[in-house]
Amino acid sequence: MRALMGLWYLQLCNSFTVLVPHGSESCFMEEAQRGDAVLLSFGVQAGGKLDIDVKIYAPDMKLVYKGTRENENDIQFVATTSGMYRVCFENKMSTITNKVVSFHTYVGKFSSTVGVSQLDPIHKAIDLLQDGVSGLNDHQAYMHSRLDHHEKMILSTPKRFWWCHLLNLAVLFLVGIFQVLWLRRGFERKRIW
Repeated sequence: MRALMGLWYLQLCNSFTVLVPHGSESCFMEEAQRGDAVLLSFGVQAGGKLDIDVKIYAPDMKLVYKGTRENENDIQFVATTSGMYRVCFENKMSTITNKVVSFHTYVGKFSSTVGVSQLDPIHKAIDLLQDGVSGLNDHQAYMHSRLDHHEKMILSTPKRFWWCHLLNLAVLFLVGIFQVLWLRRGFERKRIW
């Protein structure tokens, strides 16, 4: 959060929820100028163990960040070169499970006229509060999506339990019939003419 205090204003904010198919990678581009603060906040909402691999590439395809099997994270860095930065979510470790990822990107500029040391304490407090509220909003949106996912699972559990119980009864009934027929077959006399 301290790195965000120097952020004078945010230029661009994007928010997406995407489906990353199993065994594949989904990449998204974000334009940033040299010296811009780039922030990425993401969370896996559904799919498997709720983990995903994340890679961020600079415009010259140098790796800026690499994370493996992360549930959620807030990543921040300063753009070293101008151009399109690539954010890639990889789901190659999963063979059957698709992942739903919600992420927010922010691109902002550091003020060149006013430094952090020149701001009075009220401006510093306002910047700190703004950063805290922004992070809280991101976390709240992530928690709401998780709550919706878990509520759907809880509502579907009794139905699945009932069908599993019905299948169990059917199998038990069929095994009983099979045993009766098998025992009856063993006690029958075969007549030889």
